[in-house]
Amino acid sequence: MTKVLLIGATGMAGQEIYQAATKAGLAVTAQVRHANKARELFGTGVTVLEQDALTLSKDELANFDVVVNAFSTSPAEADNHQKLAEHLVHRLGGDQRLLVILGAGSLLDGADDHLVVDDIKKAPGADAWIAIPEGQKNGARLPADRIRD
Repeated sequence: MTKVLLIGATGMAGQEIYQAATKAGLAVTAQVRHANKARELFGTGVTVLEQDALTLSKDELANFDVVVNAFSTSPAEADNHQKLAEHLVHRLGGDQRLLVILGAGSLLDGADDHLVVDDIKKAPGADAWIAIPEGQKNGARLPADRIRD
C-alpha cells in the first residue's frame, strides 16, 4: 500500500486531498500543527504526525512513498511556502514523490503569459490575503491552461 504524508491535512486543500486519498485506499498520515483538529475533521482513526513541517527530518520522511505539500500559512509568513519546498526537496530520496499544491502565484495566463496573481490582486479585499500568492511568485510556474487539462 502506498504510504502518503499529507502536509497541511487540515487546511482547505488538505481536507479534500485527505478524503480523496483515503477513499482511494492510500495509507495517509496527516501532518498537522494541531492533532485534535485532525481528529475532529477525520475521526479518531486518523494517523497523525503533529509537528512543524519545517522540522521534518530525512529519516521521518523516509517512511513515506509520497509527500503531498498542501501547507498553508498566514500572509505574514508567506515566505514559508518556499522554505518548506526547499526543505523537502533536500530531504527526500530519489524514489520518493513530492507533490506541491500551489495557488495563483505560480500560474501563468493569457497570450503574454502574465501571472494570474497580477489579475486577482485587483479584487476587492485582496490586501488581506494577497501576500500568500505574491510569495509564490518565485516558485514553479505553470501555464494556467496546463492546469485545466
